[in-house]
Amino acid sequence: MIRFVYFDFGNVLVYFSVPRLLKQVRDVVDANAATIEQMSEVVFGSGLENRFETGLITEAEFLDEFQSIVGKKLPVDKLRQAVSDIFSLNQAIFPVLQSLNDANVPRGILSNTSIMHWEFCKIKYPIVHELIPSNHVLSYEAGSMKPEQGIYKTALQQVTKVMPSIQSQEILFIDDLEHNVQAAKKFGFDAVRYTDTKNLTAELKKRGLEVG
Repeated sequence: MIRFVYFDFGNVLVYFSVPRLLKQVRDVVDANAATIEQMSEVVFGSGLENRFETGLITEAEFLDEFQSIVGKKLPVDKLRQAVSDIFSLNQAIFPVLQSLNDANVPRGILSNTSIMHWEFCKIKYPIVHELIPSNHVLSYEAGSMKPEQGIYKTALQQVTKVMPSIQSQEILFIDDLEHNVQAAKKFGFDAVRYTDTKNLTAELKKRGLEVG
């Protein structure tokens, strides 16, 4: 029996656009001289984003290092906005969250994210935090990213704080990436891949969770 449900954040609760991020960052750096490929190398190829999302560097260090890599002093507020304003709400999933809330099914968020993205979305999309107000396991705080086993261990520890008798197989994890789903199953969670809300609803009903 499923007693707790973890949702991934990006591309489950909210959608995000990497092309939008890269274009916006390029425009801050130099819309005429910089290329999308160069910005991708700075953010992702350098490992900068991964270190930020595992909490190895602070937001200030991320912004400073970005400017150091591109060799240019940039307006920090514009750079922060360019990196952060890449999300849109997945409206279709919120009736599911409301149903789980109405049925008093405990819920949480298990996500690879940075403090910059998390704080931005807290302000822009308060409904997420209204329907999942606690049990947030975030990579930048956990010091581990999916599909590493460490973050699933942290997620289990978080649930046992509020539900001491729970077993790992009683926790359902929903993620849009198959390798994260498989890693969760390897750890001992039940897990399903999110493709759309219709399929998710069917998977929840299979597990005795009535949503509509």
